[in-house]
Amino acid sequence: MVSAMSTPEEKQKKLLDLLEDDDIRELIGELKLSHPADIAEFLQLLLPHEKKLVFSVLDTKTAADVIVELDDNTRDLILKDIQTKRLSEIVDDLESDDAADIIEELPEEQAQEVLDRINDEDAEEIQKLMSYDEESAGGIMQAELVSVRQDETVASAIEEIREMSGEVEDIHSVYVTDRAERLVGVLPLRRMILASPTATVATVMEKDPISVTVDLDQEEVARIVKKYDLVVVPVVDAAGRLVGRITIDDVVDVLEEEATEDIIKLAGATDDEYAWSSSVLRSAGTRLPWLFASWIGGLVVSLIIGYYHDTLAEVVVLAAFMPVIAGMGGNVSAQSSTLVVRGIAIGSIDVKRLGVVLFRELRVGIILGVTYGILLALVTHFLYLNIVKLWLVVGLGIFASMTIASAMGTLVPIIFHKIGVDPAVASGPFISTTTDIISNFMYFTLATLIILR
Repeated sequence: MVSAMSTPEEKQKKLLDLLEDDDIRELIGELKLSHPADIAEFLQLLLPHEKKLVFSVLDTKTAADVIVELDDNTRDLILKDIQTKRLSEIVDDLESDDAADIIEELPEEQAQEVLDRINDEDAEEIQKLMSYDEESAGGIMQAELVSVRQDETVASAIEEIREMSGEVEDIHSVYVTDRAERLVGVLPLRRMILASPTATVATVMEKDPISVTVDLDQEEVARIVKKYDLVVVPVVDAAGRLVGRITIDDVVDVLEEEATEDIIKLAGATDDEYAWSSSVLRSAGTRLPWLFASWIGGLVVSLIIGYYHDTLAEVVVLAAFMPVIAGMGGNVSAQSSTLVVRGIAIGSIDVKRLGVVLFRELRVGIILGVTYGILLALVTHFLYLNIVKLWLVVGLGIFASMTIASAMGTLVPIIFHKIGVDPAVASGPFISTTTDIISNFMYFTLATLIILR
C-alpha cells in the first residue's frame, strides 16, 4: 500500500517544478501547506534571485517562522534585499529573542528604523535583550512568559494565562513572583488545573525552582537544562527578579553551535570558513599561524633525523617504520585530545582532577602501545631476521610513540584550559607536532642504543 503523504524530497521537487514553470500562484498555495522548516530548507537550494522571489511571496507570519530557520548566508541575502517596512512587520511577529537576533544583524541605521516602526514595549524588550552578551543566558532568553503573584488565587492565575495566550505561544509553566518581582516558585499547568480555584498560588506552587542568571554562559545553561531534564528554564537578574525564560529549542541551538565551534577550532579553522562566506585569502590567513607551528615541528623532526644520520645510514630499514610509528602516535593523540576537549566543553571532565584524567588516558595509551608494539615487533622479526634486535627497537618505538601521544593528547588541552587558552584552538597542530618530535627522538635514540652499541 502506497502512502498518500509526500516525502520532503517530493515536496521540494514539486516546489522546484512550480518555480521553474513560473507558476507563482500555485507555488504560493504549496508554500502555505508547507512547514516553515521545509520552506527554509527549500530556499537554501535556490539561486540568490530565486531565494528573494520565494521569500517575497510568503505572508508575514510564515516569513517570520521561516527567517529564523534559515542558514546565515541565506538570511543575510534576504535581509540585504528586504524593505524596512516588510522587515518591521516580520520582526513584530517574532518572539523577542529571535527579533533581537535579526536586528543585531542589520546595519545600525536600518536597525533603528525597524525598532522605531514596531510597538514601543516590544522595541524596549528587544533593546534590553541586545544589551546582554550574545553567548550568555540573557543573550538567548526571550522576554515572553506568564507570571503570577504568589498571593493570587488559582482562578486568577488561570485567567491571566488566558489573557496572555496571544502573546506567549508555548506555555509550559507559570512562574510565581513576590511583590518585588523576585522568582519564588513555578506552577506547572497540570498542578494548577487540578488545584482548587480558591487556593492561593503559594500553597500549590513548587518552591525553589531551578533558574539561571542573565550573565551565565550559554554552555552552562545547556548543561543545567540537560542535567535536570528541563523543557524551559527561567532567567533572573542579580537581585533574583524574573526577567525571561529559555526554551529547549534555544538550548538545542546552543549545543549545535558549541559542538560545531569546537570541531572547527580543532581543525584550526574559523566560523567564517565553515559558512564558506570568507575570501580565500582570509581563510588562508586564519590557518597560517597554526600550520606554522606544524612547519616548525617538521623542521625539528628533520634536524633530529639529520642528527641520527649515522644510525639511519647503518640501518636504512629504520626509515620504513617511521610512517607507521608516527601515524599511530598521531591517531592516538587525536583521539585523546578530542575526548578531552569535548569533555571540557560539556563539563564531563573536572580539570581540577588532572591526575585522574591523565592517569586514565596514560593507561589506555600503554595498553594500546603494548598491543601494537608486540604486533609490529613480531612482523619485523619475521621480515628482517638478519638485523639483530630491530624487532625490539620497532616494538619499543611504537610503544613509546603511542604512550607519549596519549599523555600529550590529554595533558595539553587541560593545561591550555587552565591558563585561559581555548583548548579546541591549540590542541590540533600543537599536539601532533610535539608528538612527532618526541616520537622520532625516542625511536632513533632507541635504535642507537640497542642496535649500534
